[in-house]
Amino acid sequence: KQRVLIITPLACRWLQEVKRCMEPHFELHIITLQLPQPRPEGDEWRYLAVERSQQLGRIINKIKPDGIYLSFEFGWELFLAPEFSLPFDPQRIISVVFDDIVYHDLNVRVLEALKINRLVTTDLSSKLRYLEKGFECELFPLEGSEEIYYPDPTITPANDIIFFGLLDKADK
Repeated sequence: KQRVLIITPLACRWLQEVKRCMEPHFELHIITLQLPQPRPEGDEWRYLAVERSQQLGRIINKIKPDGIYLSFEFGWELFLAPEFSLPFDPQRIISVVFDDIVYHDLNVRVLEALKINRLVTTDLSSKLRYLEKGFECELFPLEGSEEIYYPDPTITPANDIIFFGLLDKADK
């Protein structure tokens, strides 16, 4: 099996879904950068960028992945810091963006800064926007597992939502 390193800035439930789908095909190694909350300011970001770059360099040298699956959303400051580097061939990195409708311009800035040209997105209109800009982009529709994504009974919805699609497949 090929070794794939999955890198995310924060722990999130979608990682379980990706793991469930990819694990039969790849040897997965998941790294969550555990970005601090609240966000550091000023020079602290630069130190954090250097520290996380060095950490990723050590992990990459140890694991020797065949490819990297990178999520950077909600960690944009780190990935845009001039001191941050990802010591890996950008042609072997696939980025994933989920909230691109809202953060498209910011996502493009990170992709350009890291020289990443390949990505997947969960939104069809975002895919078309990336293709127009010359990126290699594929649609990655989420088909949530009821064991991972489930309604939170403690939350009362504020709005009714109209949904188009298969209710038993998609949850976005």
